[in-house]
Amino acid sequence: ENKLASVITAAGFEDVRVTKHKINWAWPGPPEQAWQGGSELAAPFKRIIAATPPDKRELAIHEAVENYRRFYDGQSVNIPATINSATAATPA
Repeated sequence: ENKLASVITAAGFEDVRVTKHKINWAWPGPPEQAWQGGSELAAPFKRIIAATPPDKRELAIHEAVENYRRFYDGQSVNIPATINSATAATPA
């Protein structure tokens, strides 16, 4: 929060307010689909998985899917996340 506020203030804005929000990042579908979609959307992560030796890759993917499973409600994978929002004013 403080770093974001500092960057916005350094850019010349005033009355900077940063708020932290806890949300659920919902992925519709089962854990296997959440894994597939998330791994395809995150290019750096995709490279890491591709560089993992095949014998360890399957285990890593299995563990990731099992970790998603604890957030699955039968319809969606609801991953807890924290986001920051900011408001600020331009100088008069």
